[in-house]
Amino acid sequence: MVLIITSEKDTSTNHIIDWLIYFGINFIRVNGEDQFRLSSFELSNECFECKLLNTTSGDILDLNKISAVWYRRGDIAILNEGKQKSDFAEVLSFIRQEYQILHDYIMTYLESLPRLDSYYRRSVNKINVLYIARSVGLLIPPTYLFDGKFPESLSGSYITKSVCEVFNYETSEGYYSTPTTMIDADTIQLQEQSYSLSKVQKLVEKECDVRIFYLRGILYGMAIMSQNNEKSQVDFRHYPNDPPNRNFPVQIPFATVYKIRKLMSSLNLDSGSLDLILDKNGCFYFLEVNPVGQFGMTSGPCNYYLEREIARDLIKYEQITS
Repeated sequence: MVLIITSEKDTSTNHIIDWLIYFGINFIRVNGEDQFRLSSFELSNECFECKLLNTTSGDILDLNKISAVWYRRGDIAILNEGKQKSDFAEVLSFIRQEYQILHDYIMTYLESLPRLDSYYRRSVNKINVLYIARSVGLLIPPTYLFDGKFPESLSGSYITKSVCEVFNYETSEGYYSTPTTMIDADTIQLQEQSYSLSKVQKLVEKECDVRIFYLRGILYGMAIMSQNNEKSQVDFRHYPNDPPNRNFPVQIPFATVYKIRKLMSSLNLDSGSLDLILDKNGCFYFLEVNPVGQFGMTSGPCNYYLEREIARDLIKYEQITS
């Protein structure tokens, strides 16, 4: 049986489940919103048993029946008594640690099974990824970190983005976010303000954006003509509807494919969504990789049927272990 660890609202999971049903493969879906309690556990020289009760659905998750795992998103959340309020803070902290050990064991056990993607590699350090990309020969935009005032040595146009993931924050006064934004270094320096840890990258004049979905060494590329619309010139995620950007399949040069394979191998990633830029001179610049990024936006417009390919990958492991 294939175990899928995902989130309740992930539509890509729904499409892959459709393919698993089509191929006649047994599966069980666990959403990060679900909550589990330990049902039974036995470990001896003669026996291993670990069953969890999904208190959300009432189903039993039997680790012995899992033949392959697809980690998409989320977690297996174990309910524990340490979450209750009490004056005995140290006692509750100790209880939480014990439940954490159970959780960590379960995730480590699932890691040992045939699988696609990993709970332990669901996120990456973006600075480290840029460094590795550079070391395998990929071009990257000149990148600067600073803490305090904007560097006086910089001038011209730059892109600013979060050091980690995009931050979204909502209050009664409004909604705040940290999208990719273009700034002018000379204007920023005139303000003489101090900033917390920030990242800026030299603006690369691009011909188009390139989104790539990587699946075990195979690259599925899509060109995004984001420069044709002012809304998406800085960040293609600012989807214009008047009219929408043109997206189409694109073949990635083998030299770039080779470097991306080395990058993904160094990061120990089975799959992921990569963002690149094709500049005016025909050079590819690597921006980032998201191990749990959306791939439906690449699959549909390019007729790649990525959901089917992922399902086939899981079926392969099901056949090996059955």
